Amino acid sequence: MAAASLPAAVAACCGVAAAYVGSLYVWPAHPGGRQHPEVIARRAASVAAVSALAWLPAAALNAAATAAGRGAQGPAAATTRQLLGLRISGAPAAAALPLAAVALLFLGPLVHLAASAEARAAHPLAAAIRAAAGGGAAAGAARFQIARDLLIAPVSEEWVFRACLVPLLWLAGLGRRAVVLFTPLFFGAAHLHHLRELVTVQGLPLRPALASVLFQFAFTTVFGWLATWVFLSTGHAFAPALVHAACNAVGVPPFGEMRRARLWGQPVLWWATAAGVALFWRLSGALLRPEHYSNRVYAGA
Repeated sequence: MAAASLPAAVAACCGVAAAYVGSLYVWPAHPGGRQHPEVIARRAASVAAVSALAWLPAAALNAAATAAGRGAQGPAAATTRQLLGLRISGAPAAAALPLAAVALLFLGPLVHLAASAEARAAHPLAAAIRAAAGGGAAAGAARFQIARDLLIAPVSEEWVFRACLVPLLWLAGLGRRAVVLFTPLFFGAAHLHHLRELVTVQGLPLRPALASVLFQFAFTTVFGWLATWVFLSTGHAFAPALVHAACNAVGVPPFGEMRRARLWGQPVLWWATAAGVALFWRLSGALLRPEHYSNRVYAGA
């Protein structure tokens, strides 16, 4: 028997996701757009406030289910802290094994970065680090952007869209595959608001702006499948945040650049990409077994 109704869980997911996105727009519009340090600082404060409250729907549903004698996916209810991934057991493995799986998946782009000085120099994170090491307003802006991409966004988004939403659907009786499939849709939809900035701030025509946002929706949804799988497997809230930060650091795989690499390098890059994907497909299941992380909360169903 499900510990909570599915409509109630979905409504709670929608409410939490809407609160996260809505908090970004409580401030007056800024002409500098989302890259401006003041905008980053304001939005960091907003999402911190939402993150402080986002766990409450899961706690309420779990408390109601426990009082009614219906546990999450079984007769023995897990504590809210366990459902949110706030625990110690298995933490070292949760910090290492998911990152190893992601390194396999990104093996081609990582080889590209290691082998090409031009690719390293042009990499957005490298450019931001160089700017941050300089002086003046540009350095400050770069530091804010690095903090957003590697700390603020990974921690807040994985806490809200993984640690706080997954328990809601789990309590509603969805199994692991269904939770992995459907939870990231809220995460992907939460990026659609970027259309407004692309059109009003950056001045892009509607069609290319819409294409960009739809690509971002697809990319973040696919990434969400991985992050949700990591959360369910490890039972740790910080594990998908580490994976998120690592993926932000690497960036979207630059297949166009890899295709234009010098001829001697192309076979190496494509073989590395294929080998990485194959190894990820073969080994990720073993790397992400719940028993490696002493995870009994999300081990069933």
